[in-house]
Amino acid sequence: MPQIEQKPRSRVLFELATEEIRNYGYKRASDVKRGAETPALAALLVEKYGQGIAKVLQLIEELDDERSVFSLLPIIQEEALRLDPQFLSNRTARWGARPAGISIAGTCI
Repeated sequence: MPQIEQKPRSRVLFELATEEIRNYGYKRASDVKRGAETPALAALLVEKYGQGIAKVLQLIEELDDERSVFSLLPIIQEEALRLDPQFLSNRTARWGARPAGISIAGTCI
């Protein structure tokens, strides 16, 4: 009987995290389509959500004494750009704003 090769834990976690980030991106896209969010806000939410997941994977790797060769950053950026083609310039503008804020119905909070 052939033996089934198991994937390394870091690879499995990377694949699950990628799927989670993509699913979150699709939910944000749905909200953009129905007018509940702007593309810029949706992309920002995906970026922050993805960064949180990436940090958790990093902590797991540290606990397991592993170092993964997989990076979620390209997946996060791809999803953000899919939602907002101006994501990179919007991010740069947001970083340059002091203080950065959120405008809801024309009111900055």
